[in-house]
Amino acid sequence: MKMLGKISNPSFTAKAAETHGLVAFAHKLLTKHMPTFEEKGGEIELCAKLLQGCGKELINFNNIIKANDRNMSPANQRLLKGHFLKAAILYDRAAGVLRPKWHIMLHACDRISHFGNPRYYWTYKDESINGVVAKIARSCHRRAWAETVHRKYNLLKAMIGKPPSMY
Repeated sequence: MKMLGKISNPSFTAKAAETHGLVAFAHKLLTKHMPTFEEKGGEIELCAKLLQGCGKELINFNNIIKANDRNMSPANQRLLKGHFLKAAILYDRAAGVLRPKWHIMLHACDRISHFGNPRYYWTYKDESINGVVAKIARSCHRRAWAETVHRKYNLLKAMIGKPPSMY
């Protein structure tokens, strides 16, 4: 239940590998109940259709990752990034909150030519950096938030001589 967020502010949180089955399940539910959303019409129908489209794009994204070995062709890399970008746009238009992990996934798509298919490597080492960045972000004023987060992170990195991680 903790993964679903607070009742006052529901937001699903999970690691990337945990979402594969959930995306397919949510898409199936939206498809099954689409007539109910269409009856309601208006904003509810639009939001349901946008989320259904987002789910379809994420399923296509996951299928490309599953179907390819470590070395993915440039054509498949472009398809993968295209599906992910469409999913992000649809999710954003459905009033979804684009968390930093969406941005990180764009970088993962860009780095496939160097690191290979993401299903062949783990990112738990990077996950610890998220905690450091979150602590830094909480200490920054929102007026210059992005610049201050980058400045403090780079300062910390320079002080310890390597990218920071949780100990």
